[in-house]
Amino acid sequence: MELLDKINQWHLLFIFAVIFIILFRDSIRRLIDRTEKIDKSGLSAAAPEAQNEGNSNTEKSVDELLNVVGDSLVINDQEARIIADLESRGLDTSGDTVKVLVKHLAGAQLLAAFERIYSIIFGSQIELLKRLNELAGQGRSRQYVEQFFKETKTSAKNTAIAHWKLNQYLEFLFSNALIVQNNDQYHITNLGGEFLAWLVKANKSEQRVL
Repeated sequence: MELLDKINQWHLLFIFAVIFIILFRDSIRRLIDRTEKIDKSGLSAAAPEAQNEGNSNTEKSVDELLNVVGDSLVINDQEARIIADLESRGLDTSGDTVKVLVKHLAGAQLLAAFERIYSIIFGSQIELLKRLNELAGQGRSRQYVEQFFKETKTSAKNTAIAHWKLNQYLEFLFSNALIVQNNDQYHITNLGGEFLAWLVKANKSEQRVL
C-alpha cells in the first residue's frame, strides 16, 4: 500500500514537526518556563533545577508511545518505506530520535488508513475478512467466496448490492490491499489482519451497513 505516494515533502515535514512537539512537549514547556530573555543573540534561559529530570521524562514518554504503537510486519514495512523516502531526499536517518519519529509517523499513517477504510467498508466485507483470517495460511476457495457473496446479496436484496457482481464486491478489499487472490484461492493480507486486530483494540462496531 503506497501511502507515501499521497504525502508530499511538506506534509511529511509537518507531521514530523507535530510528532516532535508531542514527544518533547514537556521539555519545550520547561524551556519556555526558564526563558529569561530573547534578543538578537538568541534565547537566554535559567539553568534547570534538576539536569536529568527532563531526559527521564522524555524517555518515559517515548517508551509509552512505542508501547501504544506496537510492532508488526505492516509497521516495519511502512517504516522501511519512510526511511527509503527520506534517504532518497539526502536526509540523515541515523539516530534514536529519527527511529522514534519514523515509527510514530508509520503508526499515524496506518491509523489514518484504517479510519478511512472503516468509514466505507461494509459489515459483510468485515465478516469475509474474518472468514479468510480463520484460514490465513490456506485461504478460501473461489467457490466459498462466491457462496458467501450469494448469501450476502440475498440478505441485502433491496439494496444496490443485490445487482453487483462478485468482482465489484471484492474491488474495495483488493484496492485497499486487504486481500489477495492466488489462482482460485483468496487470502487475507498482513494489512487485512492488522485491520481486524485494530477493530478489536479500538472497540469498533462490526455492525455496518450491508
